[in-house]
Amino acid sequence: MRKSLPSVRLTEETMISSGFCDSKTLEYLKDCIRNKKNIVFCGEPGAGKTECAKFFSRYIEPEDKVITIEDNAEWHYSLINEGKDCIELKVNDVVDYSKAIKTCLRLNPKWIMLSEVRSSEVVYLLECFSTGVRGITTLHTDDVRKIPDRMLNMAGQLTGANMENDIYSFVDVGVLIKREDVKENGKHLAKRFIKQICTFSRENGKNKVTMVDIENVDANYQEEVLENKDNSPVETCDNKGEKVSVWKGRGTYYEKKEVI
Repeated sequence: MRKSLPSVRLTEETMISSGFCDSKTLEYLKDCIRNKKNIVFCGEPGAGKTECAKFFSRYIEPEDKVITIEDNAEWHYSLINEGKDCIELKVNDVVDYSKAIKTCLRLNPKWIMLSEVRSSEVVYLLECFSTGVRGITTLHTDDVRKIPDRMLNMAGQLTGANMENDIYSFVDVGVLIKREDVKENGKHLAKRFIKQICTFSRENGKNKVTMVDIENVDANYQEEVLENKDNSPVETCDNKGEKVSVWKGRGTYYEKKEVI
């Protein structure tokens, strides 16, 4: 049974000591929140997406009005962020996610926290982002580079001609949380850690996903994704002397990297 307690299980100390992430990655993501980036935490069921999102939500400025939208109590934003400006909305059979998101705009929030984006409400979430409202949400996928395709598939018939461009324009950061079952000292344990981080952007009419090297965040290594209409591999060199091959179709996928 899924249960999220009105507390934050993660701490900076335990995240670093357990190998969930290192100190540089931790600071990088805290800065993403402070700089008001729209973030999608992704992963498979049980990976710990919501707990990770709850942790980083604590770095939202106290004066920023936050609206949480969920069907089951998971964020507990008011309880874990005592004194911060927050409105908590719960969806039901009358007011679904799409209606709740549209209602939020009339309440003039700075942030919208959607517990999980599952279906066509992704269209209205992107509309909110386009107005300047910032947001954090979670979704199911096993690779940050699949986030755009996952969102397009969830939109279904509501997918507009420019929706893919909107995803790259208004979703800033993707974070993949991974869970692995390991055996230590004869005990079976669930090890959770940040596996991938990427940024999305739309520049000069082209959509781009940039992988962040989480083992060397300061270097800000970028895997450049180029436009390639015939879906054949494109090779390029980045400024660190590494040869990169990528494929570009509907969505973007990193293929390989080798030192030259």
